[in-house]
Amino acid sequence: MAPRKWTSPEQEEWLSPWYEKYRAKQSDKAKNWANFFTDLLGEWLERFPEPRPATLPVIGPLTMDEITIMDQAEADRKKKLENRFKNSIGATKTARQAKTEAVNVFHEVLKSVTECKKPSRSLQEVEAYSKLYYQKRVKSIINNKLKAAAEELQAENKALTNGRRVAIVKKETANLYKVETSEVKAEVRRYIKDAKMRRDKEKDRMWSEDDYARNLEKLATMVNKFLKGLADATGFSFSLLAGGPSPELSGLIDVYSFHVGKTEFGNDFGKAYPDFENTIMSPFRDYLYHVYRKLRNWK
Repeated sequence: MAPRKWTSPEQEEWLSPWYEKYRAKQSDKAKNWANFFTDLLGEWLERFPEPRPATLPVIGPLTMDEITIMDQAEADRKKKLENRFKNSIGATKTARQAKTEAVNVFHEVLKSVTECKKPSRSLQEVEAYSKLYYQKRVKSIINNKLKAAAEELQAENKALTNGRRVAIVKKETANLYKVETSEVKAEVRRYIKDAKMRRDKEKDRMWSEDDYARNLEKLATMVNKFLKGLADATGFSFSLLAGGPSPELSGLIDVYSFHVGKTEFGNDFGKAYPDFENTIMSPFRDYLYHVYRKLRNWK
């Protein structure tokens, strides 16, 4: 979406023929944008003289330092005019090229995730156990542990964080598997062996559960790098929420937040916003349970 106009209706009417010149210049192989905008600024300032900045006297001659400030104000106006043209001609070649470049950036990010060398790590026994027996033997115990931990923290006016949630699930699942029967453990090992055979046969498949797990391991690095690039390119700050069924949580919903931009005290949005976990992340997690309702029968 283009930024809000700073020009008046009268100024837009005056700029109308310049827009036409700008469109025509798209097909000019020897286009010279520097001359175009220099000519535009010269005529603009004749028609709409640049107001003196608030730091300068309203009337009277200017000192050399004040003239420098005035020159900078006119240079800033030229830049605003350039941006005004680029943002207003949505159907021009320049706009289409910018859109293509944005798509290419996304494809490069996706490519960098999916084409990373796949590690040879096999499915671990506790993970396989969770996949096989989560509904029958693990779910109720995990839910009770998570509920107890959340209530304990709530009494202290704290919220159960994602890191703590993952730690509880891993710990309790490992404890349950440790005391399982030899028959169950044998079935788990067979499952791992069969999963490896299936994975070897499906190497050409685009996405698998193992792919999801590997890509999620890279998620924080990729998102933070991408958001920082956007911040560097635009001067904006960004906050991103993400979530879905987590392999680490045996399919339970997990949520993440990523932030670029800090206050003068060094706080990003997640730290600066009061009670961010309860007022932002918890409703988002509830929302995701509705999004993925068809995938699992959560209670």
